[in-house]
Amino acid sequence: MNVLVTYRQNQGPGKGWETGAALIRALRRLGHRAHPYGTTYQTGQQIAPGPPWTPDLIVFMECGDGDPQYLDLRQKWPGVPLFMWLFDTAINLEQHRHLVHELHPDHLFLANPDMLHHFAGSKYLPYAADETRFKPTTGPKSGAAIIGTPFPERVEFARRVGVDVIQTQTGQEYADAVARLQVHVHHTNSGGDGLLVMRYWETLACGTVLLCPDDEAVRRHFVPGQHVATYQDAGEARMLVDALLRGNGAIAAAGRAHVLAHHTYRHRAQEILEAM
Repeated sequence: MNVLVTYRQNQGPGKGWETGAALIRALRRLGHRAHPYGTTYQTGQQIAPGPPWTPDLIVFMECGDGDPQYLDLRQKWPGVPLFMWLFDTAINLEQHRHLVHELHPDHLFLANPDMLHHFAGSKYLPYAADETRFKPTTGPKSGAAIIGTPFPERVEFARRVGVDVIQTQTGQEYADAVARLQVHVHHTNSGGDGLLVMRYWETLACGTVLLCPDDEAVRRHFVPGQHVATYQDAGEARMLVDALLRGNGAIAAAGRAHVLAHHTYRHRAQEILEAM
């Protein structure tokens, strides 16, 4: 099948690590021809020339800013099925409503199940891990930390838990930093309530224990104490960090096995294609 995947590309170390790029790699591993469509965030230049074929399917991946460049898809390839996969709907609801109204997709997938009631006929499809990029380290693992932007709320939570906030470049530097940790602490979902952000799946794929808030969204996919470690507040998180640093091999192994069996982009690609 010929599949056109729309997304926005990053420059620098994040290039090739975008969600759209991960889906393209998964489609190709499944034996399909997949081609990128879109522009680079920093320059506005096209990611690649147009496909050398007419698509059998267009997959619109949210690019994070709802750029109107994609509104020409229906005109360029009339009659080709168009699917949309949106992520940050909790914080971009009106923008996403506009995109859905303009593009009237044949199928609509949302990564946040709490937002399904806003879009009739939409289906839940969460983020995933690209197991070709997020892997266990070949060296030793040590310590616990939050990896991400050091905004005040995150820094204060880290102080109370007794861990550092480590800021890395996107891409390989981030993946290596996660893989080297024994425990990756998670606190805030940047895409809004109900969304399991990429670090859930990516951390587990690295064979690193994820310590995250205990809520319904987490329990939808993971068994606390088996696939992930969960906390109710900063005090409990601090105690769990100490315990997990003393021994966490079973959780790390079970979490990675669970993600590889159910939550890679190959699984997401198969679900998208099954909707054809």
